Amino acid sequence: GVMPCATAFIVMYSKLSNALGKQTLFYVTLLPFFVFYGVFAFVLFPNRDVIHFPLAAAEGAAAAGGGALTAATNLMRYWSF
Repeated sequence: GVMPCATAFIVMYSKLSNALGKQTLFYVTLLPFFVFYGVFAFVLFPNRDVIHFPLAAAEGAAAAGGGALTAATNLMRYWSF
């Protein structure tokens, strides 16, 4: 969840802040965000049709499960965005 990830980030940041200078720490902190947005822009988004759960399969699962699976099928349908 969010709390364990936030705790892990704080621990890693505090250890890195003792080992690195301010400018280097700034760039090391930004690096994961740049990597994510680069992967999203050049890999995930151009291949969104391959990554998306098929719409017909999601509608079939929603119809088979009645109204109980609507949230789950919507999650599967739009998870790549």
